[in-house]
Amino acid sequence: MQNEGFSTTGNPPSARPAREQLSALLADLVKRTPGMLHALLAAGDGIKLAHTMTVDEADKLAATISPMYALVKGQFAGSEGGVHQIVAEHDAGLLFICSAGGQARNETLVGTLLAVLTTPQADAGQVAFEMGRFVKSLEDHLLVAARRNMIPGQGL
Repeated sequence: MQNEGFSTTGNPPSARPAREQLSALLADLVKRTPGMLHALLAAGDGIKLAHTMTVDEADKLAATISPMYALVKGQFAGSEGGVHQIVAEHDAGLLFICSAGGQARNETLVGTLLAVLTTPQADAGQVAFEMGRFVKSLEDHLLVAARRNMIPGQGL
């Protein structure tokens, strides 16, 4: 199955329906998981792909989870395996971050991250299980084209 809807270099109109479908899948994930408030899929470089929150909230969360994931991953550099999940606990709830697109197979692709915000009462085990199930169902379709280095003054 081709991944045209997720390519950042593809035709923008084709991306819209794919992103809307992803947002609908995220909304279903949130709806079926008690205590889950919002979910976000973002490219590993911090660009939001789909979400269940406001655009501003999604931009902020996408920009936050990318460096958090990179810091934790960097801590284990040289070790076998990968970072499976990061959980931050706050009085207002939990933030879960996990790799959603797996390992990019080459430098033209970037993996994706799934982030979930919950209430303080959410069952962390159930949230983690549902996130894992969601990722497994879509993992092969969640790699995105890497952004290329841009020359200043040459546009986007």
